Amino acid sequence: MIKLNAAPVFLFYTLHKTKDGQTQGSVPIPVYLDEELTGLAVKNEEDGMSISTDYIPVLDGKPGTDGKNIKVLQRGESQSTRITLVGEKNSVGLNILLPMIKSILSKVFAQKEYRVAYFNKNVLIFNARLTGYQMTPGEDDTKITISITLEVLPDQDKEVEKSKRVKHSADDILTEVTK
Repeated sequence: MIKLNAAPVFLFYTLHKTKDGQTQGSVPIPVYLDEELTGLAVKNEEDGMSISTDYIPVLDGKPGTDGKNIKVLQRGESQSTRITLVGEKNSVGLNILLPMIKSILSKVFAQKEYRVAYFNKNVLIFNARLTGYQMTPGEDDTKITISITLEVLPDQDKEVEKSKRVKHSADDILTEVTK
């Protein structure tokens, strides 16, 4: 029988370099957040993306050009997802999820690469890093609220194309015209 509302899933996996320099992931460890099985429920999800935009005047090289044409360059800066979970203090899900999060902290201290994926209905984030974690006990000390923030940043090891110098001063334009 196919369940229409599948449970949210966290996938934790480490990364390592192979002998030929390629990055390879380990076997992912799934943590299913089915409320009936784990005692954890997703209370809230936020999913967002940051995009930077540069507006560059395009000059045609003629004296007196005022840069009326604009070239627009956009770059994806990051994708972030914040998940808020609620559950019982002694739930099975909490006893699985907390050690996984603590193991990420040990990876960070050891400067080892790891990734986290999360998906639930319309919220999908892959190849993410943990950027925030907070656990708050409830007033009656039996309920717990957990906030987890995941973020995907561009890989730093990829060579970024160097942009060409844009001429935007009158001296640059006149120098180019007289050549």
